[in-house]
Parts: sequence; structure tokens; C-alpha cells
Amino acid sequence: MKFIIIFVIISSLTGSYLINKTKELEKDLSIHESDFIDSTKFPFQELSSFDLRNWDYGKRSELKTLNKKDYDNYLQNVEQNYKIAYEKNYKYFSIQKNSKEEKIITLIVEHKESGNATLHLLVYNKKDKLLSNNIVASTGGDGGSDGDSYGSFINDSTYTMTGVGTQMTTNEKNEEVFLLDSVIRTFRFYKDKDFINISEEVFPQKTLDSEMIKTRYSRVSKGNFTPNFSQNRT
Repeated sequence: MKFIIIFVIISSLTGSYLINKTKELEKDLSIHESDFIDSTKFPFQELSSFDLRNWDYGKRSELKTLNKKDYDNYLQNVEQNYKIAYEKNYKYFSIQKNSKEEKIITLIVEHKESGNATLHLLVYNKKDKLLSNNIVASTGGDGGSDGDSYGSFINDSTYTMTGVGTQMTTNEKNEEVFLLDSVIRTFRFYKDKDFINISEEVFPQKTLDSEMIKTRYSRVSKGNFTPNFSQNRT
């Protein structure tokens, strides 16, 4: 009988301890996570690199679009005229950081007329004020030209971006070919400023025939630029 009573007391104390610890953990998380960002709308978290080459118009349409309230909340009058701004689609993409002191997110800005898209990295301070808005990736084209840029952070203050562009033309045999231009740029990243270009490496132009450029994605691999792209779904 004494054994049963002791067991009940120990079980009760253990249960109370676990409940209290759970409450403390929940309280701790609530202190450190910001309510400014609605995490249910962002499909990715803490991406190590940024690349839109696999995100065509159809795939981007699966992402949630910002409404007027969300637009005002996150863009904070970057586009002064809301009607003009909504000639574009703004899509939730990733949460890079979400704490009381600092919030960092990415949004896709898609131009409805051209279908071109840019991926923007937005940084906010502890008062939820937008500090900076930098493009970290892009994809699109116009007529006979096509281009992509993609990159990753080397450290907290340095971002490296690869740009690849093609232009359709004809050679001396009147054959259709594509001129490939490529460049790697390194930017200094200050959370409250625009990117500052600190170095640039331009590669010799290459000529590709139509077989080498059936799609943009094969084009990039033919140009010997392998993306470093990993996405972690929430």
C-alpha cells in the first residue's frame, strides 16, 4: 500500500514538472518569435541559397499571393501607388529569420505582363520597420533574350550572385545560335542598406547552338554553372 502511495506521489510530481517545463518552453518560444510574420503563408524556411530557374509561371501560381493588407504590412509603401503595384503579383516564399529583434523574409515579385520574376530579401527591425529590400535572384526574358540570376550568402555580410544571359542571333552561315554571357558578382550586405557590389568576374562569351539550349535549365548546365539550391519545406 505504501508503495502504491509513493508511486502516485512520484507520478504526480513528475507530471507537474513536465507540464511546467512545457509551459516554460511555450513561453520562451513566444518571447523569441515575432507575430509580425504569418508563418502559415510561407512555404519555405531558412533557405541556404536562392534560385528561381525551376519556378516557372505555372509553379509560381501555386504560391499564396499577398492581399492589400499583407502588401501594406510587408512592402510598406515601397510601391507608392497600390494599383500600379498590383500590375505585379507578390508571392510569399521563405522566412529566413523571425524573432522579436529581427525579421527577414523573401517574396517573389512577378510582373503580370512579361512573366518575369524577381526574388526579394526584406529585412525588418524590432519595430517591424522595413530596413532594406534587395533582389537575390531573378528569371525571365524579352523577345530573343533570356536571363537568370541566382546566389547564396557566403557569410552574414557577403552575398555572391551568378548571372547568366542569352541572346538569340544568327552566325555567318545564317544558322540560329545563342550568345551566352555570364558573370559572378559579390555584394556586401548591410541589413539596413542596398547591396554594395564589391567584386565582379566576367566570363568570356560563348556561342551555343539550338541543341545546346533546348531549355533554360539545360542552357545553364551547358554553361558550366551548377546551381547550389536547397529548399526546406516547413
